[in-house]
Amino acid sequence: MKKKVILVDDMYDLFFDFVEAACEMVGFCELIKTGEAKTSSDALNIIKKHQEADFILLDGSFESGNCIDVLPYLSNEEREKIICYSGSPEEWRDRLAVFGIH
Repeated sequence: MKKKVILVDDMYDLFFDFVEAACEMVGFCELIKTGEAKTSSDALNIIKKHQEADFILLDGSFESGNCIDVLPYLSNEEREKIICYSGSPEEWRDRLAVFGIH
């Protein structure tokens, strides 16, 4: 059975095709369509709505807010699914570690 992945990003349309193609290429995952997350609140709503996801690709920054705004509202189980990405990962590494994300 393929692992289910959601993309939580304010530039969702820009990255969707690339992530979908990567999932198809590796063959063990499928990307679930979620739509754009312009704010931290949008991101939280998408994550909560898609409990079936095995992996959550979470953008570091949104037009309004960032991933740190979302993490306190997630369960430990949801946090274990997070793969946080950013154009500047060194900025987030220590801040994410507080939430058990490495």
